[in-house]
Amino acid sequence: MYRGLRLVVSCGLVAAAVWLAPGIAEAQVSEWAYKRLNASFEAMGENKYQKAEAELNRMKEREGRLDAREVALMYQAFGHLYFTQNKYKPASVAFEKALATEALDEGQILDMRFNLGQLYMALERWGDAVRNFELWVKDAQNPKAQERYNISQAYIQKKDFNKALGQLSRAVAMKKTPPESWLQS
Repeated sequence: MYRGLRLVVSCGLVAAAVWLAPGIAEAQVSEWAYKRLNASFEAMGENKYQKAEAELNRMKEREGRLDAREVALMYQAFGHLYFTQNKYKPASVAFEKALATEALDEGQILDMRFNLGQLYMALERWGDAVRNFELWVKDAQNPKAQERYNISQAYIQKKDFNKALGQLSRAVAMKKTPPESWLQS
């Protein structure tokens, strides 16, 4: 896999994890679920992955008693946990389950779609990556140049060069001085 792609995926998902942890308090979840989610993110922050997973597994044991939002946040946390351990396939499955609940707010769905697209790229699942990026770009407000560049790379791998060129052209146009590697794509 491309070293640059791994870095892009890492940065995007780590940023999402940092964004998610403080948002738990505002997520209107039960006190019990909040404590489990918060403890799991604290453990992840300390690289105590077994402890983080134990907290999330406690939630999973009660999944049938959790509301849809709590289940979504639990699977989202599992996704971040797996990703931080370079377990991309289980991370993608966890994010898929979080999205399937349809209980996340619009911003969370948008972020997760992009993150899932990046995970699919890491897994070389180009069609799934493109599908998620297309859903993401449809609803995204002002995609950044780097995001459009990432999307162009998924299209290139899928051999959809016309769509790749469209995204790449937009990315280059947004930069005063685009990176040389973008111009060589």
